This record gives sequence, C-alpha cells and structure tokens, in this order.
Amino acid sequence: MKNTLLIVVLLFMALLFTNTTNANITIDSIVTSVSTCNNNGSISIFAKTTEGSLLYSLTFGPVTYPVQTSSTFSSLPAGDYTIEISNTANEKIVTLKTVTGNYQLPDFVPLVTPPDCPDNSTGIIDGNLTSSSGLSPYTWELIAPSQVTRPPQSSAVFSALPQGSYTLRLTDACNNIQTKSVIIFAPANTMTYLGETVHITGCDTAEVNLLFQVSDDRPPYKLSYTAGGINYTTNTANVTYNGLIQVNFLTPNVHYGDAFTDIFVTNACGTRVYIPRINACAFVFSEMYSISPGPNCTSAALTIFGLG
Repeated sequence: MKNTLLIVVLLFMALLFTNTTNANITIDSIVTSVSTCNNNGSISIFAKTTEGSLLYSLTFGPVTYPVQTSSTFSSLPAGDYTIEISNTANEKIVTLKTVTGNYQLPDFVPLVTPPDCPDNSTGIIDGNLTSSSGLSPYTWELIAPSQVTRPPQSSAVFSALPQGSYTLRLTDACNNIQTKSVIIFAPANTMTYLGETVHITGCDTAEVNLLFQVSDDRPPYKLSYTAGGINYTTNTANVTYNGLIQVNFLTPNVHYGDAFTDIFVTNACGTRVYIPRINACAFVFSEMYSISPGPNCTSAALTIFGLG
C-alpha cells in the first residue's frame, strides 16, 4: 500500500514538473500598442522554443483569447492581461502585460441660442463636446427628425436655425456615435401697454411718453400716429429700456384738448401694440393748486403749490 501511494505521488510530481517547466521557451520581448479607441489595442509576443512550435493565449484580462498559433492579439481594450505561452512539448510560460489607454465614449452637452424673433431663422445649436471624450476628428450633423437637417461637418456649431425640435449626432474617429434631442424654443416677445403722459411745452408742442412692459428689448421700434389731421411715422423711435420701454416723441401744433389717434408701436419682431386715442388734456390752474388730469381728462391728482 505504501509503495502504491509513493508511485502516485511521484507520477503527480512528474506531471506537475512537465506542465510548469519553461527551460525550452525564451521570451525575447512583448510589445503592446495603446488602445486609442474602446478596443483597438494589441499585444505582440516575440518568443522562441527549442521543442516543437509555440502556442499563445490570453487567460485573464478585460477579454480573453483561447490558444492560437498567431503571436499577436488585436482589438484589445485597455487593461491588464495574463499571457500564456506554451509549446507542443507541453512546456509553458505565464507572464503579465498591460495595454494602456484612457478612451471614453464621445459625449456632449448642447448649448442653445433661440432666434431673436419667433419667425426668424437665427437660432444656434452648439454641440459643446465634453472634455476628454471620444477621439478627434469629430463630425457633427443634424439628422431626421429635425426642423432642419444639416450634412456632416467638422464644426459643432449650427447657425441660421428656426425654432423647433432637432436631433444632433456626434461621430468620433473610432466611429462611435452619440445622439441627443435638442429643442430651440421661440423667444418671448410680448409688449403690454401700461399708460402714457402728455405735456404741452412751448404752448403748441406736445411731449408724449408711452410706457410698455416687454418680455425683452427688441429694437428698433417703429412709431406711427395721427395728430391734427397729419400722419406721422418714424422707424427709429426714441426708446429707453430698463425692464420697461418708454417711447418718447414730440409733435408740433398740438394744443390742450387735442388728441392723438391710431397710435401703433411695433418692435423689430413685428409685435404691435395699438392705442386708439390719447388726449392732450388741459390743466386747470389757480393760485393755490393745479389738477393733473386722469384718463379721458378727468381729475386725478391734486397738487398744493409749495407742498410738492
């Protein structure tokens, strides 16, 4: 019984020695190439044997390869690999090698500039590539479904776009693709008439100030109106803007009690406000007080001279 056990142990040790010996295999060098994309690295093994021919395999790593006769492994992602080199005499060598690379899939965060007016094609989409993602050169395109499609281009910026929905596609040098939906919203473009003041200066000249609440300043402003039977139009009205806009104009040959009619104020986007009538109201004066007129020339405010 003891002799049988000894024979088994000796046979096992002999088999173990045969599987691990590498006296007849020599590695000259192992060369790796960087994985510049997600899986284009490689490992090339330069080795020789005095017994039969060599076989190669990757037994551990981001990907593994079974035994092959070629000494090159390609299409490898970055990472650490365990390489096994063996010969037909059942001898082998195990070694480690690293394929470097820091490639990240392409990504972007679109930036949108709306058109200056709702009906204008002046919107802009900037792809805004995420730093260190993908591999240059890149191509950008607006693909269907999109309000407007554009062919591939190297620039990430698309201009002269109307409001609407778009599909933006990015492709990098590794032929990896990232696609995102982008919306160009119509800009706010409202004008709300708040009121007016009218002052007669120099006896026969009216100074009119019109006040509007606006969503955004959209100059130039066109002003048209009728006073004293004469039609007036100016394409560049005198406007001040500070969250509100105030349209100021002077008109000659206007007296207390006269009226301005058919007043139109139009911004650069074509938004128009119509004011049917404004009266140049008379002030009632006395030694003690003045009455400032309200709407339609009714009394609105009493000011005592000397008290403000």
